[in-house]
Amino acid sequence: MNTIKNLLVQEQLLPAFEQAILPYYEQLANYLIVQQTQKNQPLLVAVNGAQGTGKSTLALFLQAFLQAQGKRTAVLSIDDLYYPHAVRQQLAVKVHPLLQTRGVPGTHELVLGQAVIERLISAQARDHVAMPAFDKAQDDRTLASQWASVEGSIDVILLEGWCVGATPLPENDLETPINQLEADEDAQCIWRRYMNNQLSHYYQSFFKQFDLLVMLKAPSFACVCEWRALQEGKLARKMQLIHDKTQITNNGAINAPMKGLMDTNALNRFMMHYERLTVHMLNTMPANANVLIELAQDHSIQHVAYRGGAY
Repeated sequence: MNTIKNLLVQEQLLPAFEQAILPYYEQLANYLIVQQTQKNQPLLVAVNGAQGTGKSTLALFLQAFLQAQGKRTAVLSIDDLYYPHAVRQQLAVKVHPLLQTRGVPGTHELVLGQAVIERLISAQARDHVAMPAFDKAQDDRTLASQWASVEGSIDVILLEGWCVGATPLPENDLETPINQLEADEDAQCIWRRYMNNQLSHYYQSFFKQFDLLVMLKAPSFACVCEWRALQEGKLARKMQLIHDKTQITNNGAINAPMKGLMDTNALNRFMMHYERLTVHMLNTMPANANVLIELAQDHSIQHVAYRGGAY
């Protein structure tokens, strides 16, 4: 398939990926086709994976495989639902300073996500649904006029994200800090409680509409941090190319710095925001996932389990 070949080049994936990983993705796509055919309505699939696990790549290949089989597929990232920078500044003032940083439950505009999903479900042949987009290099939502759109009726909706399908933590578990960020910057547990409360209510209501949960499971949080560092390097290289092409004025002045990219120290601090919920998901989500894809430390797939037995 030309689309698959193009994606392999676009994502800069090695031949080993095509040989060792792609067959699992195609198998999963075939499973989703069976599920959607049985439902005979748009199938809503949540794709969970900690940072750097490859969930966005998985979603892209699932979309390509599904559409090759005639199943029109839309992909929405929960990252693209982040509140704009200005809104998170307001949350930082009103609730807690750590809410300035995007990522944790409470920093997504779920009302927008719900509106997009409902439009996708009800879309007819000539309808267009605008898909939100977030610019991580600028740490802000892009203008609605720049959003891409999906045309026509949709068979499968994929929502991918690091906390998609997450369940809340027990309140008693929140008290003791698990890293330096929590100890120094959330000593009174205000940020942790706010995040967990958001997850307990608004996020559970949002997640419960999905038919299936697919989890890409990393071996450990330490591994997640290592993979996220590699991802940041890839993002920096990509954004530098875009920045060089579009942000230089005629006289050589730079219009806008890439404020969303992070050095090593900033990235380490950033990952502390995610540690508590990531570890919780690694411990609890495998039992709830309809499809569990277990990854090895070298990013290879160790095992795939379909609830109810192998597919």
